[in-house]
Amino acid sequence: MKRKRKAKPGVEQSAKKPRAADTSDTVEAPDVRRTVLPLFYPKVQTLRQYLISKLPYHSKKRKRRLEAHCLLRADTTSTEATVHGAQLAYLLDRTVVGLGEGSDQNEDKAREKELEQFSQQLSDSTLGNLTQLGSISQAEIVDFAIWLLFKKYGANRRPPHVLCHGYQRTCAAGQNGLDVSVVPGIPGIASHFPNKHVESMKHQPWSNLLPLLGKGGDRIMVDLILDCGIFIPVEGGAGNLQQLSGTPLCELKPTSMAKENHIPLPKTPKTTLAGSVASRVSGRATAAQVNKPMAIRF
Repeated sequence: MKRKRKAKPGVEQSAKKPRAADTSDTVEAPDVRRTVLPLFYPKVQTLRQYLISKLPYHSKKRKRRLEAHCLLRADTTSTEATVHGAQLAYLLDRTVVGLGEGSDQNEDKAREKELEQFSQQLSDSTLGNLTQLGSISQAEIVDFAIWLLFKKYGANRRPPHVLCHGYQRTCAAGQNGLDVSVVPGIPGIASHFPNKHVESMKHQPWSNLLPLLGKGGDRIMVDLILDCGIFIPVEGGAGNLQQLSGTPLCELKPTSMAKENHIPLPKTPKTTLAGSVASRVSGRATAAQVNKPMAIRF
């Protein structure tokens, strides 16, 4: 058996050399939420913060329920419930919402009328009894938002919205000879390629939010889709976000506050979204710089 060599007196044992992986965790990537999104949105929040702020002032119980919901507890016995709770918690706390100007009172009333018109154009077998907000599902909310966006921008313009990518008016699609399929839940709209963001927002965990919000939750969801930008983390990307809904970030103009305050951006050697935005704001960007891959993809 090999004996250990004794250390010489007065000589301290040298510490083990740290692995390369130990130091990699200390390098922080630029936080897109704090450096880039404030350039284009007056306010940036997590999805949980946004939903709580939109609940009525007197709904204190619902606010407390939303604040504490989906926090994993040790006494949870159902594995399925734990998984669903973790997914919803991740959605609430890791999804980033960029708040736009929002809708005014007149536009709020107009949306109520548009919903009634939307429901009248659908057969009873397709949608059931949908005459007002409150009896609408998550999938129907997404369909209504897409339909309203196409109606808002008229026949000659495609809506500048992430959820409208892959969709086209049926009359225009027929004239262009595209291989399309009519969307059952959206009157007058056809799909010529699938939109994964639409499918994502129609199913879990997004569909679990309406029961959590309670009365008026469907209206909050409609306003979220129409008035805000929604961003989700990119798997395996440190600090990178992918836009799920809203006007594409590349089509937004910097806010007046961003121009006046000259919000600083992180300096990185690689061409990232932050670098591209910094070049656009300063007015010195070239076409090659803007067209390179960005951290937020559509």
